[in-house]
Amino acid sequence: ILMGFASAAVFVGTTNDWRWMVGIGAIPAASIFVSLLTPYFPESPRYLQARGRLPEARVVLLDLLNGDQEEANHAFDVWERELDQGPDKNGWYHTLVAFCTSHRSMALAGIGLATAQMLSGIGILTMFSSYILVMHRMSEEEATVSTFFIGLCKTVAIFGSFWLTDYWGRRPLLITSTGVCALATGFIAFVAYVPWSATWVAVGLACFGAAFSLGLGPATYTYIGEVFDNDFRAKGVAASLGASRSLAACIAMVIPPALAALGTEKVFLFCSLTNIALVMFIVNFCPETRGLTLEQIRGIFVKASSGN
Repeated sequence: ILMGFASAAVFVGTTNDWRWMVGIGAIPAASIFVSLLTPYFPESPRYLQARGRLPEARVVLLDLLNGDQEEANHAFDVWERELDQGPDKNGWYHTLVAFCTSHRSMALAGIGLATAQMLSGIGILTMFSSYILVMHRMSEEEATVSTFFIGLCKTVAIFGSFWLTDYWGRRPLLITSTGVCALATGFIAFVAYVPWSATWVAVGLACFGAAFSLGLGPATYTYIGEVFDNDFRAKGVAASLGASRSLAACIAMVIPPALAALGTEKVFLFCSLTNIALVMFIVNFCPETRGLTLEQIRGIFVKASSGN
């Protein structure tokens, strides 16, 4: 995202500027594609084991575990037990049934948090911050450069989350991050309503981006990988990210007409109220997972699903 903002700041105002901005995105995509072809990105050992390629799976797993034979043997034992339970147990039909019954608390926490990530309004910042600043009488060049610094604040905040996620915990970090997002979006709504200058709108957007990147952005991915147990983790994470990205696509279509019809102040007031509701959601449905084994985490959610 920051590289996209930077390319926009460099090329804005040049001939065919939007073509350069879009086209330069092929460079990091191509780099990632080439990297995936190297031995540094092996096939998943779980996938190899499920396909009967056991020697390859063991080699990859041992490499990932730094040669820990005991841990590798334990993983293979768990996988073998899962296969013994039947080939259809983890199909989509059984997964959806489980998400509505025995594993509904996991699904609510995982899919709900991934959806909350987009409901916070971050898509408005990443896709429409320059557009909003121009609406508040910044020039296109100033708005593009301001967007780059907003992205820089967002990126810098991520480094703080690397330490806080394990030191402080997922739950308090998510609650604090979402709460500050509520304050930041409320501030944007206020300065747009008064109205203050576009510079203050940019300050609010920078605070919003930093608050999101401190917790709700990166910690969400850590959390959804932990809340689903082995039986449903792959499909649970897929459903979570699918719901999140589908919502992001809807936001991309809805926000431009919403800004034109309602104005910045009402759109961000809605975001602020939504973030307050998301804080309550995390408080009630997202238990702490820091320092717990996957078996302990599963016990917490199974107990919640049973109503005990």
